[in-house]
Amino acid sequence: MQELLFDEMSGHDSQIETILVDPVAETVTVSFLSYPTDQCRDRIPLKILFTKVTSVSTIADIKELAKNRGFGNVVQWHISKKEGTSFISLTGGYLAITSRDVPTVMDGPEMSASE
Repeated sequence: MQELLFDEMSGHDSQIETILVDPVAETVTVSFLSYPTDQCRDRIPLKILFTKVTSVSTIADIKELAKNRGFGNVVQWHISKKEGTSFISLTGGYLAITSRDVPTVMDGPEMSASE
């Protein structure tokens, strides 16, 4: 899944579920429902964990995100393959996360409620 995130997935038409920022742990976790490839008809749960986060910037029109959720409220993303800034373009906004670590893909179905 990690390779798909960087090489195959554009994030287009993904649905944002949650954005969790933990300033003490210096982490950001973004949960999505996403198409793993352009040919797939069903979205899969996907979590991306950013560690050693140094900054988070976001502008989000909450009404636009809610209005476009069914179609997908992610326009596209560019997830950094190394330390640096990852960009997630949203309908009515964006999310930029800068970290000193490579983002990690955590598949949603195997995740427990404590993670």
